[in-house]
Amino acid sequence: MDRTEYSYLVITQQPTGTISGVWRIDKSEFPFEGTYDGRLIRVLVKEPKANVTMSGYVEGASDMVGIVDLGNGSTSPTAFTAEHRASTKTSIFKKTITY
Repeated sequence: MDRTEYSYLVITQQPTGTISGVWRIDKSEFPFEGTYDGRLIRVLVKEPKANVTMSGYVEGASDMVGIVDLGNGSTSPTAFTAEHRASTKTSIFKKTITY
C-alpha cells in the first residue's frame, strides 16, 4: 500500500564523521549508528526483528533522499525523502559565554 509515514532521526555527529542516535517511529525508538561525510549518509538501525539500513545523500544540509531497506526479506528497498525541521521544544540547556 502506498502511504506517507512519518518518523524522526535524532542524530549526534562525531568529528570523525560517525553518527549515532535514535530513530523514532510508531511510538518506538531504535538506536542507530552510521556515517556522514557532509553529503553521503548511511545509517544502520538496530531493531529486534531485523536491522534497517538507510542510505542516501544530503542536499543543502537540510534535505535527504535515499533508500530504506527494512531487512525483513519480504519487501523491496523503498525510496524515501526527508527534510530537517527544527525542534519546537525549548532547550533546557543555557549557553554560557566566558570572556
